[in-house]
Amino acid sequence: MKISLVMLCYNNWSVTHHAVLSLMSSLTSQTRRHDIELLLVDNGSTDETAVLGPETVASVSRPPISGLYVRLPENMGIPIGMNIGIGRCQGDIIAFLNNDLVFPYGWLDAMLEALVRDRSLGLAVPYLTYTSIPEQGPGPIYSDLAEMPQFARQFMEKTKGRTTIVPRVITSCVLFRRDLLDRIGGLDFWFGLGSLEDNDWSLRSQLAGYRNAVIGGSFVHHIGSVTYHQLREHEHIYGINGAKFLRKVGKMRPPYSRQWHYIPLTIEDFTPPAALEKAPEPSHNQTLLVADWTYTLSGWRETLADLMSRNIAHHVSLYIPSLYFDPDEVSRSVREIVRMYDTPASGIQLLTHDVPPTDFLRFVMSFATIATVPEDPVNRTIRFLKQSYLDAKGAH
Repeated sequence: MKISLVMLCYNNWSVTHHAVLSLMSSLTSQTRRHDIELLLVDNGSTDETAVLGPETVASVSRPPISGLYVRLPENMGIPIGMNIGIGRCQGDIIAFLNNDLVFPYGWLDAMLEALVRDRSLGLAVPYLTYTSIPEQGPGPIYSDLAEMPQFARQFMEKTKGRTTIVPRVITSCVLFRRDLLDRIGGLDFWFGLGSLEDNDWSLRSQLAGYRNAVIGGSFVHHIGSVTYHQLREHEHIYGINGAKFLRKVGKMRPPYSRQWHYIPLTIEDFTPPAALEKAPEPSHNQTLLVADWTYTLSGWRETLADLMSRNIAHHVSLYIPSLYFDPDEVSRSVREIVRMYDTPASGIQLLTHDVPPTDFLRFVMSFATIATVPEDPVNRTIRFLKQSYLDAKGAH
């Protein structure tokens, strides 16, 4: 059996370094009987992570552990950073880990045993400090991190064999088998920088027939939101993603549908865009403007205004999927911008239909260009997706 340990980081190198070292020292001889790969995914860090990350991964890469450092060009957000990591790994069982964790010795054993024994389990999590899942909290803990190893040993022994089924998990520290990925894919990039994407993932796991669970005999110390609190307006992000999730959950009804409930992890998972004759309208000479329409920091209004000022807006299509956004609300903002210019706006197309995730690359490639929207994580992701496809195509 092969085990993949995927850790996502963004700045805070000292925290990441501590997490990697504690992770390596936490692995028991029982776990080390398996092939283990460590993937450190750097989500565009601007600190010393870009230099020290590869060095640290290389330093811990000795049998049975192999290591890989993956650097993204800029912060793509939690969903895409995670998808890239788990899309690159080879494990039969995969752990996705935040960089603000401290791992006690033996934390992984009970989780591996549970996932191997019970094939009905989908997303499995340990008991965790700093969690929004009541069933996952360990209750009263230590006052000093130095006391954590002793607490962990006693707590894991006390809870060994316990499995608590929960409706949702958080992705700070989560394990799953590859068959879950094959069934539901990864995280939904429409949740931008991250927040509530784990609720969506949990729900899709349930729709696919799995049970999500907190696993006894396992405990991890979570510092909590070290990366997330670096982001401007992180509380605002939670609010706008909450609105997206509520819109989406209203349409995510049983039965499970691969067309709508599977999120591709790699370029190869998408429907090939070669069959552009099947792509939705408009024609191929159009520019696609797509954004995280409710994100306050997004520069989509300025981008549209620039297109209007250059008298080319009649070649622009705005994609506003109704699965996540209220098209009427966005169109009102568009009309306010249009009124500022004498250029007729009749040529601007508002596309509000929902494109199935696996068809999304084909949809994107049916446009000549994608307008660049500053400070917009969704727009950044879609441009990254298109470029990744072009790079892969060029490599062949």
